[in-house]
Amino acid sequence: MVTRGLISLLVLVTAPALAQAPPAPNVPPASSAPPVAPAPPLPAQPPPPAQPQPPPQPVPTASADSLAATDDTSSADPPPLTKQETRASKVHTGTFLRFHLGYAYMVADFSPYDPMGGSNFGFSIGGTLTRGLALAGLLDFASGGDEEGIFMGQFGLALNYYFMPVNMYAGLSVGYASGGYDDPSTDVADALEVETDGAFSYTVSVGYEYLFKDSAWGLGPAVRFWQVALDDGRFSATCIVLSATNH
Repeated sequence: MVTRGLISLLVLVTAPALAQAPPAPNVPPASSAPPVAPAPPLPAQPPPPAQPQPPPQPVPTASADSLAATDDTSSADPPPLTKQETRASKVHTGTFLRFHLGYAYMVADFSPYDPMGGSNFGFSIGGTLTRGLALAGLLDFASGGDEEGIFMGQFGLALNYYFMPVNMYAGLSVGYASGGYDDPSTDVADALEVETDGAFSYTVSVGYEYLFKDSAWGLGPAVRFWQVALDDGRFSATCIVLSATNH
């Protein structure tokens, strides 16, 4: 009885507090919550559209007219040569031929004569080594005096080079020379003419030649220095000549 009374008293005490407490939220149990569905995958991006390729260009082909023009150009005659080119194509090639004639001032130490004036003449013939350069054989003579005088001759090889377009030239020759003189101290015919021994000789020349129109011939003045070293004495000649050359 006592126990029942205590329970009744406890109910009466706690009833108002329970009536004032707010009701607990209705939270479903964790086990009853529905599963969360995974997010759907994003759709794959489509590839960019292919760029259209340009149409192939046609390969140019030579027309019949262009081929004919090309053939005409290749078969056309070369342009005419200028006056200077025409002249240059005709000179200083091929055969070399020269004649010279003029005055010579001679010093002959091997003779009893004083320096005297005389003449110098000769010719040379040969061929071209390269454009403007010629090699030729030379025959050359010098003499002075009237009834009494001196004489000298030489033969050798000569190199001549032309400077274009002025057509000046320089030459050098080497060779063998000998000569003689008339002895004025005797009247004996056999002793009158005295001959010298041969010796080495050389000649240096410088000249200018005017080229004739449409011709390989040139004509002009030149200065020549001729030296011979004889056993009996030196011979030298300074010559001013006129030369005519076909080259």
